[in-house]
Amino acid sequence: MVKMLDKRAVSPVIAALLLIVIAVASATIFYLWVTGNIMSAKSGAERDVTTLESKIKIDEVVVSENNLIVYVRNIGDVNATVDVAYLEKSGVIKYELNSLNGTLSIPPKTVYKVVYPLPSDSSAGTYSLKIGTASGVVASVVISGGQFSSKTWSYRRTITITENSGNTLTDFQVKIVLNTANFDYSHAKSDGSDIRFTDEDGTTQLSFWIEKWDPSGESIIWVKVPEIPASSTKTIYMYYGNPSASSASSGDATFVFFDDFDGSSLDSSKWKVEYSSAGTYSVSNSILYINLKVNTGTSKALTIEAVPNFPYSSISDYIFESYVKANAETNPINGWILSGMGVGCENSGGLEWDYKYLIGWEGYYDTYALHSWIGYMRTASVTASNDLWYTYYLHIESSSSAVGCIGSSCASSSWDIGSTTNYELVVGGQGNTFVEYWFDWIRVRKYAAPEPTVTVGAEEEL
Repeated sequence: MVKMLDKRAVSPVIAALLLIVIAVASATIFYLWVTGNIMSAKSGAERDVTTLESKIKIDEVVVSENNLIVYVRNIGDVNATVDVAYLEKSGVIKYELNSLNGTLSIPPKTVYKVVYPLPSDSSAGTYSLKIGTASGVVASVVISGGQFSSKTWSYRRTITITENSGNTLTDFQVKIVLNTANFDYSHAKSDGSDIRFTDEDGTTQLSFWIEKWDPSGESIIWVKVPEIPASSTKTIYMYYGNPSASSASSGDATFVFFDDFDGSSLDSSKWKVEYSSAGTYSVSNSILYINLKVNTGTSKALTIEAVPNFPYSSISDYIFESYVKANAETNPINGWILSGMGVGCENSGGLEWDYKYLIGWEGYYDTYALHSWIGYMRTASVTASNDLWYTYYLHIESSSSAVGCIGSSCASSSWDIGSTTNYELVVGGQGNTFVEYWFDWIRVRKYAAPEPTVTVGAEEEL
């Protein structure tokens, strides 16, 4: 039996089973028996043991068939009583787990296997596992992603990933495209919320994010794959066909950096407003809106900077992307503006929008472009229109080379933006005309050239 003690901050589980990994292995713990209630529950150890000479040691913690299996060794000189276990998170006991074995009295120098059913709605994160008493921490465990049971899924397909760059790729975001030719949408939920991915063992669940789901056309899903061998192939599985499943799509778990602007304000763990002398911003309906209607004739700026910086030494390992709509002033009266999504030197020259590669509206030449200010304006135009949604793309090859795209229209540069220190990701702009932006999401993913290719296999009925 599983008794839920506290539902605060517990979100739906993203797998049918949980993967438990010991973070602090095999610690020897003395029983420190205490009296009193722990959420109105006392273990048999608390009730029956009157000596402090009992010692237990956790040899192993594994998951099998939705159970937490703990191998407990008594290294003391008297019997050790074990029954109730607790999962604690951030100082709060989330679950009381009752042993399927009942109350066990473990003789000295003996190992017992103790089985606890796992809660079905635990969220990923770090938990303390406590056995016997709520004051005796025996191991710290990590619940992450999850083991997957296919028992309630009806279909699966083999996904074959071919590595093309000649390098082994780790924690790489692989793009999977589904359409009516390679996928039967009628066998999945209408919103794709029953989609799951596993590694080639069929049980280790992989993080993924559904960028687009269209049952009548093309769907795009990104899967984070732990390792793709160089110049070889990797097999993973896609499961679907479970009417009772809820969505496990997570951009945060899939990408290096991700925000889809849920809520009504910027997430302060991801963004900071670095500089604001003009313009406004707001978050509403999962959209970041930036209004740079300056139009003053004097240079003003609004800079919203991602909290993590990116080392220059590895900047070419990343692709910076966002899904954006813009509306820009054409034929401006007052002159110029640098704006959009930018990546470059951190506060070079003390000016937020200098020495960065930018993709977006450049007001001096009145064009959407890959552009930069490095003491003078550099611009490589791309084709885009006001009030249409596009994917913005930036790949920084070095301090003197970049590629930028709006949709399928791309431009490259050979400009040197200078510094080889940390680079920053920013959105906003600086200038004296105006433009406004709507950001649906922003992500950072890993780069490989050529990217892996993907083959979606035939449907298997489970």
